[in-house]
Amino acid sequence: MLKVNKEEEAIDVFQEALSIFPVDLDLLNRFGKLLIKLNKLISASNIYSRILEINPDSMELYTVLGRLYANIGKHREAEKVFKSAIKKQPHEIKFYLELGNMYMKFERHLDGLELYQDVIKKWPNEKEIYENLFFIFLDSQKFDQAVEIFKDLRSLYPNNKFAYLYLFNSFYMNKQYEAGISLLKEAIEKFPIDYYLFMKLGAVYYAVGKVSEAVDSFKKALLLNPDELRIYKYLFNIYYKAERYSEAMKCYKRCIAIKPDEREEFKYLFEICSILELDEEAFQYVEKVLREY
Repeated sequence: MLKVNKEEEAIDVFQEALSIFPVDLDLLNRFGKLLIKLNKLISASNIYSRILEINPDSMELYTVLGRLYANIGKHREAEKVFKSAIKKQPHEIKFYLELGNMYMKFERHLDGLELYQDVIKKWPNEKEIYENLFFIFLDSQKFDQAVEIFKDLRSLYPNNKFAYLYLFNSFYMNKQYEAGISLLKEAIEKFPIDYYLFMKLGAVYYAVGKVSEAVDSFKKALLLNPDELRIYKYLFNIYYKAERYSEAMKCYKRCIAIKPDEREEFKYLFEICSILELDEEAFQYVEKVLREY
């Protein structure tokens, strides 16, 4: 309560001071920063709009005000601010990128596409332009264009693993499993010790019913990261459904060793104990769970 009162007092002090010195830039800037800190973004945008009117040559203000407008949902106002900055400094890429990011935030894909296709001619090696074009095409489900941009991105920045993963996720969500498998294999050639890629490959193999290939991929992932809980869960489900109960039990025990409070699959574990006629072990598990719950 005391903190809230102090914040309100500070706002009152600034407002009173500004009634006396309404165009004091230092005072306005300090007040704007306080409002941002207090998450009073609408009020902050009003203050920074006043500052920009007084000092239109301070380029940093365009970034601050444009972002404030975007954060309170005023994308048309943000667009005007960033376009004003571009008009003043047409050879400064950061304002184009700010405008493009705002378009993406509000899913104005056509505007973003038009902007980036023009900007890429001026800065043909700028990574962020390719990345944003890539995401625009993915969000618009224009996979052919996304793949073409991905090729450019891969050529310019061959060590960008995340481009592979984003494209894979899009293939996977749209059930283009074979395309996803091919892409992950290509990624694994570039990043052969990345366990996450092997885990993803195992997951997509499992989704298409290629269980043997899935198990091989998960085992390779475990060699690279033997403490990844998710891999043991994948293997547990595979072995359990295949009635390979001894292997399923090993996986689940490993889950518990990694995360002792892991009890999601307890009912399956008890069933496995019973199937394998491990009556004493089944009893111990039940007793343990009853004590804990």
